[in-house]
Amino acid sequence: MSTQFSFRYNFCECCSRYNELKIGRSGKFFIFFGYRNDPEQRTIISYDDWLDLFENTKGRIFNEYDEELSVEKFKSIVDGLTNEDESHYLEILNLPDHRAYALEHCWLDKDNNTFTDL
Repeated sequence: MSTQFSFRYNFCECCSRYNELKIGRSGKFFIFFGYRNDPEQRTIISYDDWLDLFENTKGRIFNEYDEELSVEKFKSIVDGLTNEDESHYLEILNLPDHRAYALEHCWLDKDNNTFTDL
């Protein structure tokens, strides 16, 4: 079972609207969403980029059940699923039917966290 996470920011006090970026999903591994060609010119290609965004942008982290999480709680979820010897990227890279997809849309950051731009 997996859980999706998002970062909500630019809250409007009048109408309760906000902007949202998908952070990623937890499961066997944590798979991050990356933003290499974001219309807002935002580039997020590593876990450190996400942490920098959390620190420097007024916003909040939510799971798919609309529950708010602290940055510390989110980090504990990610850290609990991170294994330097394994990653989703390396797993799908070894599947012939998924290799082309992985090479085009997935990457590892410097800490072996898996990212996808889809």
